[in-house]
Amino acid sequence: MAKEDQGLFLQQNAADTLLRNTSSLQVLLSMGFPKDRAHKALAATGDAGVQVACDWIFAHVKDPTLDQVTPREFILYACPMGPFGLQLEEFWQQSLVACGRNGVHTSFPHVTLCSFFKCKDENVSKLVRAVTTACNRVCADETPSKFDVEYFAADNYVGLFLERSAANFLRKLSNAFAEEAQKIADTKVESHSNKQLHITLAYKFPANHFNKLQSLAKKLDLKKASTWEIRLYSKDPKFGDCEILRVLYPYTPTSESHLQLINGDCIFVGPEDVSDKTGFEGWFYGTSWMTGCSGFFPVSHTEKSTDTDTWTVHKKYSLASKANETDNDQRLSRRYSRGADEFHTSGYSSSRGLLNTDIDTLLENSATANASSSDAQRTTPSLPSNQNSKSGEEPPPRPPKDVYAQVQKPKGAVAVPPPVTPRARRIYIFRHAERVDVTFGKQWIKLSFDEQGKYHRKNLNMPKKLPGRCGGPSDFNHDSPITEMGLHQAFLTGQALKLIGVQISHAFSSPALRCLQTASSILKGLECDTKCSINTDYALYEWMKWSPATLPKFMDVNYLTKFGVNVAKSYQTKVKPKDLSANERCSEYFQRCHKFLSSVLKETSGDILITAHAGSLDGLSRQIQGLSPRPMPEFVNIVTKVPYCGAIVLEERADVGIWELIEPPFPTLTHAPNPHFDWKMLQD
Repeated sequence: MAKEDQGLFLQQNAADTLLRNTSSLQVLLSMGFPKDRAHKALAATGDAGVQVACDWIFAHVKDPTLDQVTPREFILYACPMGPFGLQLEEFWQQSLVACGRNGVHTSFPHVTLCSFFKCKDENVSKLVRAVTTACNRVCADETPSKFDVEYFAADNYVGLFLERSAANFLRKLSNAFAEEAQKIADTKVESHSNKQLHITLAYKFPANHFNKLQSLAKKLDLKKASTWEIRLYSKDPKFGDCEILRVLYPYTPTSESHLQLINGDCIFVGPEDVSDKTGFEGWFYGTSWMTGCSGFFPVSHTEKSTDTDTWTVHKKYSLASKANETDNDQRLSRRYSRGADEFHTSGYSSSRGLLNTDIDTLLENSATANASSSDAQRTTPSLPSNQNSKSGEEPPPRPPKDVYAQVQKPKGAVAVPPPVTPRARRIYIFRHAERVDVTFGKQWIKLSFDEQGKYHRKNLNMPKKLPGRCGGPSDFNHDSPITEMGLHQAFLTGQALKLIGVQISHAFSSPALRCLQTASSILKGLECDTKCSINTDYALYEWMKWSPATLPKFMDVNYLTKFGVNVAKSYQTKVKPKDLSANERCSEYFQRCHKFLSSVLKETSGDILITAHAGSLDGLSRQIQGLSPRPMPEFVNIVTKVPYCGAIVLEERADVGIWELIEPPFPTLTHAPNPHFDWKMLQD
């Protein structure tokens, strides 16, 4: 590889300043943050890393309780997953629709393994280690192959009780965790080693709903396959008695006493405030989960939510395998429900792992693997390199290639090259690049356009040019362009794909301008933007819960073409704008994504490029792998970790009729935030 090409991938700003084994806490302290704030931020975000912790501190800068010492409350759950877990999620929805809310709708299906307990912020990382140690210790003996349950109902309770062997296993694990928490984290935990272990299906409901709930519960197939996860959660104890409201629509304060509503945020409302509107008809007084600030807000912009929407998940341990997550890269962060677009982070947990990939080796290996074929369909399926062996064993030696090539040929014979086995078909899915409105704030339109609608560039990272819009600059309100840095992010990504020999046969994009610009720049980096047009489909637009009440006024084909985006004019979107409901459920979003991708794969051949939104990476890939759609809390937790130009790669497994996630064969893109610098501070 040429030196100039190598240099392209060494432009990682963050990597230049972070040491390889520096902890997140050490980095925060070196940045000048007070130790108590650093500990508090890491605890509140599940130690998801430096960038997320910084974002949390800056978001809470006006929080009056920021410097109060209030240890978080923790709890350990065992949660069913797989077909059985999905069935329980469906029961949650069915019972809500049929009978309204009862006590179970404040949470999700789980078995409680201990009582709530408090842990000091500085000991949280040790507590996470205690979970891993306890699980490894108990699972080293034997993990039940199946967790059987049996149905039980009483006057005001419907649930499932674990049978003896499964219950004893979880009691043993609960005990082990209590011991390790005391020993490692100096934290006292009351285990449920002597209690009946169960999954509650309904409680605290009116007596006249019992028969209906019992009828729904008895339809559950208790023999369905399941896997189980041990999860450590925490919550802020200050809001224990509060009602939780989720923000549906943003609100910009018009008074100092008002609270800003951020799309997807949750608001804590005290019991006394729900009934006391203090003269404001339709207004409540509450505290933002995202910022810690308090004020009056229009309740019509919110909906009732569950307590667990504001919890932080610190650790997940799958009981399906003993090879569980023990490294820092598997830590899970607090779920920021405002969506990744609204709370962007670079997504790296720490400097550990950021610099441990030899880019030259990665690119050379990828280029070699791609040299033989790009577009061809798979004829002999093969697993990705990281799955060729099990249990650490070396794969069996392969026979030497072309053994007959050594045989001397008759004079004048022409050597026929051996047939090349084409590699499997792949799908490259990207989140869009850095967007202007998140970088410069919602007021960027007002500050950048004069009264005549003429654009004035106010920052080097603002777009050099903008497209014309039918409705003028106001059309950018909910359909933001990307920044100059965003264009560069996407272009670098395209160059990375080109260097490993990727050839895109079809490109698809969300109708959002930021996604179309990202696709265009990636294709320019691939040097195929003129021959590969972009198919725009509403099916790829983000989950409607994160969209305004109505769809944005997207740009039409003619304006996009004039702006330089090569959009396919003859392509017919598979989902019409009228089909997108503002009340779209998370499960419906997954179905929309799956239906689109399944249709596209039947109609096309060759490798596919898709640029869309943070949720698209999970939404498009989940069911095509043969997996169930994620519950909404888990989905949003993942979405918030997807950085700009975050990517996944799916490879076809024709032998089993599914696709699987593989390690992207190109380097990731990481850079540090670069805030506005006020030179006037030097005048003081």
